[in-house]
Amino acid sequence: ASWGARLSARQAVRIWVLSILGKYLPGKVWAVAGMAVMAQEAGVPPWAAAGSAILLQVMALGTGALLVAALGLGPLEAGHPGSRPALAAIVVLSVAALVAVLYRPIAERLVRFVAKDAAAVTTPSFPAIGAGIAANVVAWVVYGLGLWGLARGVLPEAPLTVSDSIAVFTASYLAGLLFLLAPGGLVVREAVFILMLEGKLGAANAVALAAVSRLAMTVADVCAAIPALLIRREPGGDRTPG
Repeated sequence: ASWGARLSARQAVRIWVLSILGKYLPGKVWAVAGMAVMAQEAGVPPWAAAGSAILLQVMALGTGALLVAALGLGPLEAGHPGSRPALAAIVVLSVAALVAVLYRPIAERLVRFVAKDAAAVTTPSFPAIGAGIAANVVAWVVYGLGLWGLARGVLPEAPLTVSDSIAVFTASYLAGLLFLLAPGGLVVREAVFILMLEGKLGAANAVALAAVSRLAMTVADVCAAIPALLIRREPGGDRTPG
């Protein structure tokens, strides 16, 4: 919307929950590509569709790295020395990407890779970027709360705090996201998850919680996509029940 494109909330939710399933394919590009293609089919200009899909990933990476640095750097650095500069690099690259999008001359050059009509390009507003960053922070926190609740159910006596849960979920998810060859971050996400929690929970409990968390996330992704599959797509318009 901040780029002058029209996409209803209903369309956006449908596109999101269906395209996110692409993360389970090797390469990770499928989720972003699917989001861009589906948005374009819904009437969004190609450059705005691709730009929005990519910016979502940029914001997720940048905000996630900041949260991990603030809440879970100790356990992560202990198991993976060098995590501090890696997180800093993610934040710097995310900021650079946002600046590139907000600076029209650079944005126009980037758009020429996906569309010929760079003259039609607008740049997203600062309030829109701020809202996107805030939404991503909230999303990471809620994911962490979900893990904390899951841990309370699976391991009632586990000394896992909310901040621990946010840091562990975010760090492990980012690791899986950045390792392009792992479908859904499989194994990579669990390795970081266990690494950060085995000192607090013990190896066996950390493995058990990692497995339950993976199962819960997969079920949640599938359950979220089922209602969207029941909605018939209408190119360039709203969705109506199928």
